Amino acid sequence: QRTGVRALPRTGPFSPPSHGLEAIDATSTLGASYVGEGRVFIRDAERRIAVELIDGEKETITWAGAYDGSLLQLVEFRDRIIEDVATNISGKVTEKDLDRLRGTGTSNPEAYKEIILGRQAATAFSKETSHLAERHFLKAIELDQNYARAYSELAAIYAIRLENGWSALSAADEEKALYFADKALSIDPDLWLAHYASGRLHSISSEGDFTTAENHLERAMALQPANDDARIFYASLKTFQGKADVAASIIEPVVATHPNAPFWYYFLLGQALFLDEKYEAAEIALDECLAKMPSSPYCLRFQIANYGAMGRQDDALWLLEEYQMLGFDTSPSSIMDLLHLEDTAYRTHMERSLREAGLSD
Repeated sequence: QRTGVRALPRTGPFSPPSHGLEAIDATSTLGASYVGEGRVFIRDAERRIAVELIDGEKETITWAGAYDGSLLQLVEFRDRIIEDVATNISGKVTEKDLDRLRGTGTSNPEAYKEIILGRQAATAFSKETSHLAERHFLKAIELDQNYARAYSELAAIYAIRLENGWSALSAADEEKALYFADKALSIDPDLWLAHYASGRLHSISSEGDFTTAENHLERAMALQPANDDARIFYASLKTFQGKADVAASIIEPVVATHPNAPFWYYFLLGQALFLDEKYEAAEIALDECLAKMPSSPYCLRFQIANYGAMGRQDDALWLLEEYQMLGFDTSPSSIMDLLHLEDTAYRTHMERSLREAGLSD
């Protein structure tokens, strides 16, 4: 029998209950009993956070509340909302449940604010915004040196930078990133994000320690089974190891049932399908990736190669211009240097397809 309380993320927007049944439908999509709908109203330095708790089974609003105050009260708002929501749902909620659901890992509202600002910068997905995110995460650590999440976020942003060749000193940045991930785990060994960041880093490191990466990603999945990020990156690890068909079989059902899958889920699906030589399906996935994030170098690289493999050189060269405008070197050798494919056949296939797309050194 399942006990305790588990919080499920809802990344896709839907209208509040007064405008339709989307919120109620979301409980079924997520496999959740309740959905919390929140809105923030800003006036000068003051914030009002309005929250509604929707019971999916009864199709009713079971509780609603409003919280007024300043930005500095974010942590206080968080804890009050969690406790109010927890006391208004059926089932036993323990103090341990409440501690786990609060989960930001700091009592310093300024440190928490820096994490939120850093995450906002990171989602813009560029070299410049990755540096902005880094500054916010470092500021969070300055404010709270035992903030495990801040170290985890730093490790993750370094991983993105290394994956895209946005690092001038890749060896030094790799060493720092691994330090940040290890530091997070030393503070909180059960922080799923720390295991996720560590797994991601070990999978793309110069040594390519896939065994360690797999162990961390499996731990992240066990700690946070409702979060698909670790599962999707675990699938990409299978691609790195030459098992693109396995990767696609893991990613496809996640994408099919996710309320609003982020762009990189579609990228990793498209990558796996391309390497498995399912070009038409890969094109659909990579087009979806580019619709969500037009500036994604990941998606551009593989769609260029995919068009090359399909004999659509004109389409490939059009995307190549977009890729070049992002500041990337367009030679096949430079693109191959950014990939973390261990399988020789996959690397040969990728480089051949890039050349068939019209790229040359």
